[in-house]
Parts: sequence; C-alpha cells; structure tokens
Amino acid sequence: MKLPRTKVLFVSFVLALIVSIPAVVSAQGSPPHAFAGFAYIDNGVAPQGTIVHAVIDDIIVGQSSVDASGRYSVHLYPPASGASFAGKTVTFGVRGLEASETGTWVGPGHVTILDLHASTSQSTNTPTPTPIAMADRAALVALYNATGGSNWNSNNNWLSDVPISQWSGVTTDDNGRVTELDLSQNQLTGPIPPALGNLSNLQGLSLWGNQLTGPIPAELGNLSNLQGLSLSGNQLTGPIPPALGNLSNLQDLSLWRNQLTGPVPPALGNLSNLQELYLSGNQLTGPIPSALSSLTSL
Repeated sequence: MKLPRTKVLFVSFVLALIVSIPAVVSAQGSPPHAFAGFAYIDNGVAPQGTIVHAVIDDIIVGQSSVDASGRYSVHLYPPASGASFAGKTVTFGVRGLEASETGTWVGPGHVTILDLHASTSQSTNTPTPTPIAMADRAALVALYNATGGSNWNSNNNWLSDVPISQWSGVTTDDNGRVTELDLSQNQLTGPIPPALGNLSNLQGLSLWGNQLTGPIPAELGNLSNLQGLSLSGNQLTGPIPPALGNLSNLQDLSLWRNQLTGPVPPALGNLSNLQELYLSGNQLTGPIPSALSSLTSL
C-alpha cells in the first residue's frame, strides 16, 4: 500500500527527529524526551510560527514553533536540579490555548507522537505561571539580540527550546522565574535593553567586564528583588538613573570604570540595605549627596 504524501513526509520528519537525538545529547549532556506531531486550532492546522509549549507542574519545560506544515517538535530535558519527571503528566499549550491532549514523561531519549488540538472557544488557558515565565524568556531574548549574543564567549542553549534554567549564565527558581543572570566577561557588546526591567524575580545581575555601551536603562529600577547589580568595566555613558534608588533590597551596586557623567543622584540615599558602592573610574561631577550619609550599612 502506498502511503499518502503527507504521511510519508511526517514519517521522514519523525525519523529525522530520532536520528537527531544523539546530536542533542552531546550538546545537552542528557537526551530529551521529544513530543512531535501536528498542532491544530479550531480543527485547522496551526499557522507557521505558532508557539507550542509543554508544561509540567505549572512550569514550562520546553517549547517550539510550528513549521509551515503545521508540525511541532518539543524537546523536554530532565530538570537541572536532579529531580525526576518520571510518570508526570505533560500538558500542552498552542498559542496560549490549552490543548485537549496530554502526554506522560517516559524518560530521556523517548519519542512520543502526539497531535495537539486547541480551541479558541475554550475558556481554560495554560497554567498562570506560563505567561510570566514567557515574559522572562522574552527579556533574555531581547538581551541576546541587543548585545550580539551569537558572538558571546558562552551562549550555550540560548534561544533553544530547553528551559531557560539551562541557558548559560541563567539561574531560575522552582517556578521557572529568572533569579540570577551572570554574563560577566562574556563579550557582550551594544546597549543594555530596557526589557531586563521585566525580570521581576531577579536577585543578581552581573554584566561586568564586557563592552556594553549606551545608558543604564531606568527600567532596571523596577527590579524590586535585586540584591546585587554589577555593570563595572564596560563603556556605559550618560547619568546614573535616579530610578536605581527604588531598589530597596540592593546590597551591592558596582558601576566603576565606565564613562558615566553627571552628578551622583541623591535618590541612592534610599538604598537602606546597601553595603557596597563602587562609582570610581567615571566622569561624575558635583558633590557627594548628603543623602548618602544615611546609608549606615555602607
């Protein structure tokens, strides 16, 4: 019996997926469990570029985009924490809509063929942590694109479908939110994107020793959980944003050896938890604000 052309193409796609797994293993250190098939919305093939993501325990564990034929392929990797996904239910979202099908994590190297169907008439979307974690991913992608990510010294897994906790320099909490971002001495060039201000769970941001240029985005003042900010040893210009005075949990602020100009903003006196402040090696002018005298932990 002769298979229809669509089936032949899909069989070829699955075989290519299976053959590709060893290469993925060498890059990741452990093989993924791959889910693959066609994605549908309202009984029609999902448009090219539609995002399909997989969720276990309300955490995004993999995602991919639909190709021109409506096919998707999501690779799920074992958690970096060493915890087990064995036997856990995998739910799927297609363009933010929960698919009616679910899968089960079998183990590394397994391939599950599963067509996904989602409907715009459904009121249930994917779990609520999903859009937040997606926003964190979008902020990281913005940083990669703005600072020449393809030329970084280390960019392992960036822009791939693996969880962002496995992207080089990124640490996340149990909910998949970014808590630490350390890309120091990593050949970053260009401006710091304002989108980093969306990483609302970020506690540590270390970008020192690169070739970053342009101003320090005022949006970094939105990072209310930030405890350490190190941007030293770059080529940043312009004033120190007064918005950094909003970082009430900040303990370490390091901006030395840049090309910053203007006065030290009195708003830094609001950083009641600040223990270390490094501003030397810039072109700052004016007196030291008297407000800094209130920083008793400095």
